[in-house]
Amino acid sequence: MLKKVLKYDFLPVYQYWWIAAVSIILLSILSGFGLSALISDKNYPALVEIISGIGIFFVILGYGAFSLFSAILVFGRFYKNFFTDEGYLTFTLPVKRSVLLNSKLILYVTTAIATSLVIIFSLLLFLLIGSSDIPLSINSIIESLCYLPEEIKPYLLIYIPELIVFSLLNTVLSCLCIFCCITIACIIAKKRQILAAIGIYYGANIAYSMIFRSIGQLIADPFYYHVSYMTQKEIYGFLALIGLGIIFFTLLFCILLYALECWLLNDKLNLE
Repeated sequence: MLKKVLKYDFLPVYQYWWIAAVSIILLSILSGFGLSALISDKNYPALVEIISGIGIFFVILGYGAFSLFSAILVFGRFYKNFFTDEGYLTFTLPVKRSVLLNSKLILYVTTAIATSLVIIFSLLLFLLIGSSDIPLSINSIIESLCYLPEEIKPYLLIYIPELIVFSLLNTVLSCLCIFCCITIACIIAKKRQILAAIGIYYGANIAYSMIFRSIGQLIADPFYYHVSYMTQKEIYGFLALIGLGIIFFTLLFCILLYALECWLLNDKLNLE
């Protein structure tokens, strides 16, 4: 059943998302030629330089706009499918509400990853077309990694997976936080639900930041106290443990928010 729900969630979003993705790639290519014209030694007309500068400005603005557009598509789908007139039909389907939530969660994570990959690819195209020095810079970065201290190289096999797992969990956490804020706003507010959701989100963000900062302080204080007595290898190992701790707390928050959202959808949402 989840596959069928995913199909009906992905189609309304990706019929617009792919247009935006192709547009930002094409804009990056055109702006790359503009960047090449600006930094080249050739004397181009002033109009060409002005157009090139405007193109570079718009492509940088476009990366942020594309990210925002992708998020609006997904969260708009969540809101429309659950809390508008469409919600009455959605919740009459013979599907558990947790399945409906899982579908929206998978939609967001997939879209967030796809959006990030498109932006990275577009940025690389922009830089590679715009400047011949970029491949040399990439090579120099790769070569500099070979000169890292020998003690840290084994720990890179820990740091990199930790970073990937944390990034994925943090994406899920952000999604669940916004889902919960929208749901709470739709439960307590009859009008201006979107504004209420934004207010609740910023309040929750402040609370989360304070909690995370307090936990970080509890971890950082012993680290700073003992770091002067630790060897370089012990420091690298302790940093790996800190990474695991961050992943654990992020996972814990994800579980709590997921349970809260399921509870809100099952016990508090009243569409009658």
